[in-house]
Amino acid sequence: MSSAVGTPGPARRLVAQAGLLDAETAGADVAPAIARDEVASACAAISVLRHVATYTYQVPITRMEHRLVVIPRRVHGDQRRIEHRFRVLVDEARDPTLLHTGTDAFGNTVVDIHAHGVDDRISFETTAVLSRVLGEPGPRWHHGAVDPRTALTSPGAALSRAARDTDGPGGDTDRARRVMARVAEHVAYGKGATGVRTTAAEAWDMGRGVCQDMAHVMIAMCTELGIPARYASGHLVGEGASHAWVEVLDAATGAVTAFDPTHDRVTDLRYVTVAVGRDYSDVSPTAGTVWADAASGGRLEIRKEFRVVSVGMRKREEEHDAANG
Repeated sequence: MSSAVGTPGPARRLVAQAGLLDAETAGADVAPAIARDEVASACAAISVLRHVATYTYQVPITRMEHRLVVIPRRVHGDQRRIEHRFRVLVDEARDPTLLHTGTDAFGNTVVDIHAHGVDDRISFETTAVLSRVLGEPGPRWHHGAVDPRTALTSPGAALSRAARDTDGPGGDTDRARRVMARVAEHVAYGKGATGVRTTAAEAWDMGRGVCQDMAHVMIAMCTELGIPARYASGHLVGEGASHAWVEVLDAATGAVTAFDPTHDRVTDLRYVTVAVGRDYSDVSPTAGTVWADAASGGRLEIRKEFRVVSVGMRKREEEHDAANG
């Protein structure tokens, strides 16, 4: 399912299929996914996200307070949240849980949950329909509003030295591209070696980590070089877990570019941004506290599907036209 996209501006927007959100919530596959290679060469896309986080407990929970950052931002540069639905389910039934939806200091959508009397399981289900059109203005960035240094992105001596050795001529975007390549070269992807409290300096010294570690390392190096950088959390087509990358502000041009050091590339329509912050702790998808009458070990299970269901192919058409005179 693809449609041609013509001139720049609002006319380039694709139209989401009617009833797509309802169908996704019901689990009906009414819109098959577009192949990843086709998405990568497109200039506009409609995508669907369904994310379910389920906590299972060994004993009944008397009280729960939870913070969720799982709903994609309403507007983020060329990304628009067309519609979304958020549900709390306990034992597969709608629960009259008290929840409040607002925004944090970074403009992210945050849901605060207050639940009582959870027997053994509670689920948080997010469904969203999103659109992206390449070439539209990038994300807004109020640089300097917060201190970019955090415990997770402090570089340490070895990482600071590596940042300076990597730096060279050019604007912030070109310099950040070199940093990304250096991170991808030095830090090998591997699960189990790091955790949510692993710092950028520790990940660099180990030379191993997951996407959040590589994002922290790149942010630390960019900050060391005076390049504004921030953490981005979201999803990538074809990957089961959430993903992390880095947004960089070019101070001279005002342009914001998203770099994915895990894959050593600039992001494209295969990505959807949920939240931005200084590091992982600002945008952790799920965090909270539970109370019980006895010790309770909890288990978190994430089920996610993110797929692109419609694309505009203006890029490919223009290349074909140019090749044929």
